[in-house]
Amino acid sequence: MIVVGGRDIDPAEGDLLARAGVRVLAPADSTPERVLELIDGRPVWIHVDWDVLEPGYIPAAYRVGEGMLPHQIASIFAALPAGSVRGIELAEFEAGDAEVPEHVSVELILETFLPLLRAV
Repeated sequence: MIVVGGRDIDPAEGDLLARAGVRVLAPADSTPERVLELIDGRPVWIHVDWDVLEPGYIPAAYRVGEGMLPHQIASIFAALPAGSVRGIELAEFEAGDAEVPEHVSVELILETFLPLLRAV
């Protein structure tokens, strides 16, 4: 298992992840090349907590700075081999707020996933 864009992980959580064999890539290390290296041709299950993004793109309950940008995630999706994705799950999407209206968030989610849909 790989956590892409992981940050704000407390020591106890980090220890549990390490003991379970989970690789955590910080946003700066979350490149398409590194992700492809780690998946090494295996099938991929994608779970996106939208709080992985820098705050201000998609409303989420947790707002932690130094997150990924939508184009970084789209680049990773575009790099995945055709047919490798077995499932997709989305989480941490809150209703729109004054900062980011709901329709803008939905459009950004669709835009981010577009490269993935081309590869499936």
